[in-house]
Amino acid sequence: MDVTPLPPGRAPSADLSDQELESRLRRLALAEGKFMAVLLSYLAEFDRRRLAGAFGQPSLFYYCVKVLGFSEGAAYKRIQAARAVRDFPEIVEELARGRLSFTAVILLSPHLNRDNVGGLLEAARGKTSRELECLIASLAPRPDAPDLLRALPVGGTAPASGEPTPALEFAVGPEVGGGAVAPPAAPVEAPGPEAGRTAPPARFEPRRPEPLSDQRFLFRFTGGRTLREKYDRARALLLGRAAGRGMEGLFEAALDALLEGIDPDRRAKRREARSSTASRVGAVRRAACAPAGRPAGRRVPQAVKDVVWRRDAGRCTFVGPNGERCPESARLEYDHIVPWALGGPSDEPSNLRLACRTHNDLEARRVFGDAAISAAVAEARKARSAKG
Repeated sequence: MDVTPLPPGRAPSADLSDQELESRLRRLALAEGKFMAVLLSYLAEFDRRRLAGAFGQPSLFYYCVKVLGFSEGAAYKRIQAARAVRDFPEIVEELARGRLSFTAVILLSPHLNRDNVGGLLEAARGKTSRELECLIASLAPRPDAPDLLRALPVGGTAPASGEPTPALEFAVGPEVGGGAVAPPAAPVEAPGPEAGRTAPPARFEPRRPEPLSDQRFLFRFTGGRTLREKYDRARALLLGRAAGRGMEGLFEAALDALLEGIDPDRRAKRREARSSTASRVGAVRRAACAPAGRPAGRRVPQAVKDVVWRRDAGRCTFVGPNGERCPESARLEYDHIVPWALGGPSDEPSNLRLACRTHNDLEARRVFGDAAISAAVAEARKARSAKG
């Protein structure tokens, strides 16, 4: 496969079909792993021979930055990974075969030893950064952090086409598995250029709960005065109850109360306790349909949403050409199989499916065309701007 960089301004997809473009991306991703494995092997040997000084640099870190052109952070990470490769050569094959990511090597390297390397590398295969953090936390559990509530200094800030396209394929039924893609891990802070300097610990970035063990997580965030007032009020009302014993119990009780109102699974279970699904949906259908049989509106009744959500297991139903179902389980929308604008009902579960925003938009553009959808989106934005 040709991997020569294209001239500036030339689109790589100009002469490629969708399938070929996607196939080349997969091959390039695998090639990247192979190139990284070779690079780390060479860097490990370069480090073993202590050649940085022979080539005029005071340290390997300086050599990577000044000669190889890496940023400070990239140089630090590659040196860390190269030294892991030097100590555990089996990492090279895992990287080259695409079974282990470069990020996984960085996260695992401080915890590898000759006794656990085989099991850890196998356990880390194909895992996301979040899953790797939980795996590592299970190796070295930390105690729970104490409850803490303090004021910040005044002025402080919180961290802050004309031709129709083929029909898209969506799954039918709850093929459970997967989930939303995890966000990338926080970058590791690079050390200074001094040779032999010990790397500082990674700076905490409050993006997601930090695992302390395989069962316990550290939550941190900054809130305003109104949140503090609500917290104090809730704590006072819960004194003497289990939920009032510490921040964990209070926030878990608050989330339970929130989920009771917005979680489709909980809502459906409450409805099932009162009546069967069939009788409930039938009643909603009779109430929602106009006398002529046409849907009374495009709004999907809540009872129908609950049926669709449970049937599709709270996950986008789009299935790609490779047979893999979209893993998105957040920001889902209720997509009309036969569009409401073309007469499709909004009160029939069989005419609705869960779709993430991306696949709902793709299907709309397939049916109505890019121009129509782009115009509708622009009009909606204009209307929102006028209101705001």
